[in-house]
Amino acid sequence: MNNRYPKFNPEAALLEARNRFPLERVIEQYGHGPRNQKWKQFDCPFCRKKNKAGTFKAQDGTPLFKCHSTRCPSGAEAVDAIGYIVLVTGRGRADAFVDYLKMAGVWREVERYQTPPKPPAETPPPAENSTDTPSTPPLEQEPAPNQTDPPPESSNPAVASNAAPGEGTSEAAPEANGSEAIDRFFGETPAAPAATVTKKPAIQIVVDEPTEEFCRTAMQDFYDQLTITTEDLWTLYHKRGLARSVSERLGFRSSTESNKQILLAMKATHPMPVLLESGLWAKRDGVASPNAQFYGWGRIGKAADDWGWANPILIPYFDNAGALFHLRPHKGGIKDKGSHVYVPRARGEEAPEKFSTVVITEGEFKAAALYDCLPAEWGCVALPGVQMANSYAVYEELEEWLRQVRARVVKVIYDNEDKGTPGTPGYKEDKTKRYDAPIWAYVLATKIWKRLKIRTELGMLPADSRVNGKSDWDGALRAFNEEANPADVNRVCPSESQPA
Repeated sequence: MNNRYPKFNPEAALLEARNRFPLERVIEQYGHGPRNQKWKQFDCPFCRKKNKAGTFKAQDGTPLFKCHSTRCPSGAEAVDAIGYIVLVTGRGRADAFVDYLKMAGVWREVERYQTPPKPPAETPPPAENSTDTPSTPPLEQEPAPNQTDPPPESSNPAVASNAAPGEGTSEAAPEANGSEAIDRFFGETPAAPAATVTKKPAIQIVVDEPTEEFCRTAMQDFYDQLTITTEDLWTLYHKRGLARSVSERLGFRSSTESNKQILLAMKATHPMPVLLESGLWAKRDGVASPNAQFYGWGRIGKAADDWGWANPILIPYFDNAGALFHLRPHKGGIKDKGSHVYVPRARGEEAPEKFSTVVITEGEFKAAALYDCLPAEWGCVALPGVQMANSYAVYEELEEWLRQVRARVVKVIYDNEDKGTPGTPGYKEDKTKRYDAPIWAYVLATKIWKRLKIRTELGMLPADSRVNGKSDWDGALRAFNEEANPADVNRVCPSESQPA
């Protein structure tokens, strides 16, 4: 570096940037600031957990951001303003440092420390006795159609590069940015200048390690292209008692053969590791292909191996901000993906969930039926199975939700099914398996009472309301519709005529 120019001081520049542009303004710059300006506790922009994130100052006075959720893509680590930019953009810390200086307006002051560019080498004049006539530079020739070289990976803008963030191609900052000092400041080895420099996308996906954020984006992209058929709306009403308005509000979708084309087309917009990690695609015998559960494959009976083309309803799970975070085929699931508690919510709507009384049931359609019937001050939640009370992750999720809604009374009411009468659909020859529902209901109620110190009650649906040996919430709603409102057109799901 030319000694005529002062040396760049990264520490002084960083201190000036923090004074001019504090961490809170960086968070607001990306649209992640809390609406109520409560910086000590707000919703995390990375994992969307409510009131899990916050800003604070370290012992040396450095402002830091941290999310306290262990499942957060941020890793539950405290980061400064530069680290926050790294989390959002995926760039290297040295590049994020430069971005931060530019945000704070400090970079403009640094530009005067430039090393003067070297003048271009002069082309020697042609010899006086040369007989060659100067010609125009030759035009670039297009490659031959039968070329054997593969196209560059960057030729498809929809497919992300495999390069790590901050590496590979990037938009070069001026040579006068004190890059060598910045590299030394962050303990990085300065890279040799490249012969040609190209611009990289603003957000670069590291496909080797797909994050939860990118998987959610892929799942959301798939869900946005789905629909629900008239036949499924009729089935949900006549079998489950769910009005069309309820099914559409809760976002149920159909698993039809046409969904396969959507999944195939997503190869062009999402890296394959993201599609596999999200569960939209799966590997079978080492070959990746769309997950058949999202285009018709599902359980056709209660046996573990009783599967076929059942076209199960796809059930979306929304958080309390109305954002999709999970999509489950009815009676199915994504391999190696954990289960979640189901809270009936509408997409795109923030749910002000404060319930004095909560009903816990089994299965999403049972919770949807309660959602349609319960008073506003009552809430409902469903476990994907009665034995999920024994799942640590599911129970912790349930307990966290009960704390958030400030429940004072919890009623555990599972299905009332006759499993001891031969000929009924739920008959169990093994007597020890006939009372799973009441046993696990008791286990769950006891655990909630001991841990949360709130009133818990066990409930039982009446046996005389059983249909085919089973009494459940959606069956009760269906019976109510048929008996009390058989011709209520406002509750008939489809506006079209009944399918044949």
